Amino acid sequence: MASGPDLQLKGILDACAEGDPASRSKFQDLFGRFIYNYPIRLFHVSENRVADFYIYVFENDRIFRRMAGFEGKVAQLKTYLSYYVLRDLYLEWQRTQEAPPLSFTRDQDTIQSTPSSVQRDYDVFLSHSSSDKRRVLQLAKALRRRGLTVWLDEWELMPGRPWHDALEEIIRTVNVAAVLVGQDGMGPWQMPEMRGCLVQFVERKMPVIPVLLPGSGNAPELPLFLRQFTWVDFRKGLTKAGLDRLEWGITGRHPKR
Repeated sequence: MASGPDLQLKGILDACAEGDPASRSKFQDLFGRFIYNYPIRLFHVSENRVADFYIYVFENDRIFRRMAGFEGKVAQLKTYLSYYVLRDLYLEWQRTQEAPPLSFTRDQDTIQSTPSSVQRDYDVFLSHSSSDKRRVLQLAKALRRRGLTVWLDEWELMPGRPWHDALEEIIRTVNVAAVLVGQDGMGPWQMPEMRGCLVQFVERKMPVIPVLLPGSGNAPELPLFLRQFTWVDFRKGLTKAGLDRLEWGITGRHPKR
């Protein structure tokens, strides 16, 4: 009979399968790094591609559907993940990488099989949690009014296209990334985005700006590698001083307003 930590783990997995956000966040806290590093350790996947795999694992509840039948102990979970869950998910993900995504041409009635590409130069990519959508939209509109080109998923993701391909591409090409943190901290999908942004910081010195959103209360616990960057504080609202500071971080020029 399971007891102690084993029962607690079973409860977390059951709640994850039922869609409980807190349990899914706890699961990612416990096993997110192990899952992220899995294709690097076993298959030598590059840092540029591993975030795409991480997103695929959690997309459409893939991992939670597979974990629902686990009846073992805490000590056995990583072995179960490696041999029965992540291996199958990796092979599935690899098959999705074999064919380039389809893109439509506006002046032809045919569909061309060509890799998608970002057609515009964007000043900033806004990485955020869906729970903060209202405040994120307010910030994005404020930046647009200042003449900045903003990449926000709600504005830029075209229906019928693989959204994780677009995310990977914008992170590789955007000038600056802003990681927005609200009252609930970082969302589960933000973790691979943040890691992808940090890779770009190392490879091409892309600025990464942590931003505390209105309503976030006390300073949230930021991931270790994100703490090294100077943040912009909007906890008291989208003030002119805060927007000036964020614009300065994005453009490299202090606005004179």
